[in-house]
Amino acid sequence: MFYHDIKTAWEAGKVRIGLPAEGHGTKVTVEAPGVLGFKARLLSSTEKTRLAKAAKREASRSRAEPKAD
Repeated sequence: MFYHDIKTAWEAGKVRIGLPAEGHGTKVTVEAPGVLGFKARLLSSTEKTRLAKAAKREASRSRAEPKAD
C-alpha cells in the first residue's frame, strides 16, 4: 500500500531497513520517523520482503565497489 513511499524515502536516506542476521529468521524491520513510521507499520510482509531484497542488493553493490582514497 505504501511501498513506493517507503522505498523512495529509503533511497533518500530517511528510512532504515533492518535485515536479520544470516540464519536467524526472516523478520525485516523498517525504522522511519513521523508519518513514514506509521506508513511503515502498514506494509505487508511481501512489501517488507521486497524492501529487504533491495537493501541486500544495495549492500552487495557497496561491498563490490572499490573505495576511493
